[in-house]
Amino acid sequence: MVRYTIIALVISLNLGFYLLTAQTNENEKIRNNEFDIVVDDIFAKAPVIYYPFYYWENQMIIPYYGNSYYDIVTTKIGLGYKHYFNNSGIRSKLSFGSNSDRSEYSGNDNSDEYNYLSANFHLGYEWLLKFGKAHIFYGVEGFVNQEKLNSESVYYNGIYRQTSKSNSVKTGYGASPLLGVEYFIAGPLSVSTEFKFIVEFYDGKTTYENSESTEVSETKSSGMKTRFGPLGQLSVNIHF
Repeated sequence: MVRYTIIALVISLNLGFYLLTAQTNENEKIRNNEFDIVVDDIFAKAPVIYYPFYYWENQMIIPYYGNSYYDIVTTKIGLGYKHYFNNSGIRSKLSFGSNSDRSEYSGNDNSDEYNYLSANFHLGYEWLLKFGKAHIFYGVEGFVNQEKLNSESVYYNGIYRQTSKSNSVKTGYGASPLLGVEYFIAGPLSVSTEFKFIVEFYDGKTTYENSESTEVSETKSSGMKTRFGPLGQLSVNIHF
């Protein structure tokens, strides 16, 4: 009887050890892939648009130009993917942002309107430091983006109507060292945020048109700018 009891106890211990090991292995399952839903520049303010317009001087139409797009920052929604090799991995992201506004002034037919769109692609590499459910990551990524801004101003003084339009396109590229933190909420679900130092080179072109003139003016610009960003970021991540 004692012998059978010992055998049953050994079998129970082995079974319990197997179940415990299986559960531990499941909890510590290695997930090399990550899908991200990202919101960048959460705290970005509404952009200030300088509408181009024309005015009369000595019987001539003189154009007035405003800087239309070089400092616009707007909230962007993106999808990301990461593939890990143990404690490091490749990261990528595609995001879009848009903004539009139309203002009409009571008592007359004057109005201002703009439509803004940006598309951004990021590709880089990162390293992980793991502290239980919390991970710290750092790395570097390259990026390319394009921004488009179309604006229109209508002026009516009761005698004649004048419409001014501008169309801007800017292409940028550069690199960003980054630092972030990630926390696992439950199972394969985590949230993260990150901060970057952004170095960007850009080329842009803006065309201006006015209903009082057949001339189309064009301005080209290029340069480099640096900044910290994004202005707030939240990423919800699924690991598989």
